[in-house]
Amino acid sequence: MKIDRKSKGPGIRSGERSLALKALRESEEKMRSIFRAAPIGIGVVVDRVFKDVNQRFCDLTGYTREELINKSARMVYPSEEEYQFVGREKYRQIADRGTGAVETRFRHKDGRVIDVLLSSAPLDISDVSRGVTFTALDITEPKQAEEALKRMIEELASLSRASQTVTASLDLDQVLSEIVSLAGKVANSDYASVVLVDEEGHIIGRSAETLPGAPALEYRARGGGFTHWIIQSRRPAVVDDIGEDGSIRSDLAEGVPTTINPVLSACGIKSFVGLPLIFKERLLGVLYLHSLHPHTFSDQLPLLTAFANQAAVAVENANLYDVAQRELAERKSAEEVLSRTVSLLEATLNSTADGILVVDLEGKIKRFNENFKKMWRIPPAILETGEDDRALGFVLDQLKDPEEFLSKVRQLYGEVLAESYDVLEFKDGRVFERFSRPQLLEGIPVGRVWSFRDVTERVKDEEKLRTALGEREVMLREIHHRVKNNIQIISSLLRLQSRYIKDEKALELLDESQNRIRSMALIHEKLYQSQDLSRIDFSDYIAKMITHLFAIYKVEFSRIRHRVDANKIQLDINRAIPCGLIINELITNALKHAFPEDREGELIITMLSLAGDQYELTVKDNGMGLPEGFDPAKKGTLGFQIVNDLVKQLDGSIEVRGDKGTEIVIRF
Repeated sequence: MKIDRKSKGPGIRSGERSLALKALRESEEKMRSIFRAAPIGIGVVVDRVFKDVNQRFCDLTGYTREELINKSARMVYPSEEEYQFVGREKYRQIADRGTGAVETRFRHKDGRVIDVLLSSAPLDISDVSRGVTFTALDITEPKQAEEALKRMIEELASLSRASQTVTASLDLDQVLSEIVSLAGKVANSDYASVVLVDEEGHIIGRSAETLPGAPALEYRARGGGFTHWIIQSRRPAVVDDIGEDGSIRSDLAEGVPTTINPVLSACGIKSFVGLPLIFKERLLGVLYLHSLHPHTFSDQLPLLTAFANQAAVAVENANLYDVAQRELAERKSAEEVLSRTVSLLEATLNSTADGILVVDLEGKIKRFNENFKKMWRIPPAILETGEDDRALGFVLDQLKDPEEFLSKVRQLYGEVLAESYDVLEFKDGRVFERFSRPQLLEGIPVGRVWSFRDVTERVKDEEKLRTALGEREVMLREIHHRVKNNIQIISSLLRLQSRYIKDEKALELLDESQNRIRSMALIHEKLYQSQDLSRIDFSDYIAKMITHLFAIYKVEFSRIRHRVDANKIQLDINRAIPCGLIINELITNALKHAFPEDREGELIITMLSLAGDQYELTVKDNGMGLPEGFDPAKKGTLGFQIVNDLVKQLDGSIEVRGDKGTEIVIRF
């Protein structure tokens, strides 16, 4: 409508101002709606005092809006030091690049501490004192996943070192002592004990104990106790919660005792696990780990079972050696006993995956297994001579640091009771763990046992895990960065639309802006729900967008049929957001203009993957078509202006076809 300003006078200008103020109020209300509905915490601070927060921020911190407004942001930080650090870092980043992003921690009203990504931008870049907007995203779960992965790597390394230690000795009492000592370190238990049984399951007179008070044999052998149940069932027993009176408050398997031994109760034990030591289907004993805290071992059972298996191998090796020693004393024919013992030891040595080398106190080679020969590639003829100097000549040429290797060997030959663990790197990329302990006979050192384990694949796997962890961290940061940018995009879109508000269609323009905002929000929703944080499934995304737009424009699916063909199309976030906005604009245009007066029709959205990581998006309808002479390259409606700008952002091209409706093809 044109207004004759000369003839109508000031009253008309006043009406224009009223319309403009109304549009401004409606625009502000839309912004407030976005502020309230955002899926992340959003707020405004002035001099670090809360001036406005949305409901999501209240949910995140546990405080009500009334409790936060006009209060210092210090109230949500766990310490003054954290509060001061975030303030310095945030304003430094804003001064450097206009925005700030800091990983920090908030203290929830109920006392919980949560990890948060805090992103900030000033209301006025030229005057930060006017206030700062911020977003707060809860990243506690990704942080916990990262810590769990680190703990898993540490547990695997600890188990490997413990396995090396318990299998290095052939003295049974020493093996038992090592088992109870290392079991506590592997599982972070307070006390540990082990008892041995014979082939019929009867407890024999060999045990080790770190629990104060009576020896293990004086209380483990009670009838109907846990040891008896484990021997009979050959199953582990995990007790999570023990009362002050020794009663067990956790769920137990059928037949398990309901109270613990008074000796354990008197020591303040609140949870424990009993593990059968089984070697080749033979029960050798029972290993116990005790804790002064409840619920200590239930989530460690796989790790502890693996350690128990290694402990069983160590006990079996020591048993074999013990048998050999007894036979030496009992039999008259020393040669026959020696032959039998050597045979048993050879079988044991060759059954392990490690390379084993045994030398005497002078360094002469006394024993080695097949894996040692294969791992070090030393000709058997040289090993048979027993001359360690000749063997070292083959070894040193294979290593990256032969001098360090030789220095350690010489050091241990001079310190007969010393133990050693280190890692060897080969020129061909292999990695060995080397463990050395003195060989003792009746407590007297007679030589040294060298154990080598090929951990090349494990090292590669650990590197892959570290790489995956790093990629996940980078991707999470990128996602958070994108969330911040999306908020800025929202602001930019609303500002752009405000230029077109000249009459009563202002509300319609703002509704369209909300749809654009929804298309971006849906990207983040799908991304956070996906296991792959770097890409989004576009077939499901398009289907949800269609459902949303049909509902917004009150279009029945029976009137305008639709079909989506975008199977297995996944886009990274750099292309997903502009592509989603394009689809939103094209579908919106079709629903508003292609089928007037309740006309029926069909809407088809197709997305194809082309060669060279390129894609083709087609939005087609059989409606009334575009106006004659329509040129999408020329500035017209806001919708097509946005489409053109987004296509340029994707470095793509757009083609419009008008045969029997409208077909728009975009390649990028």
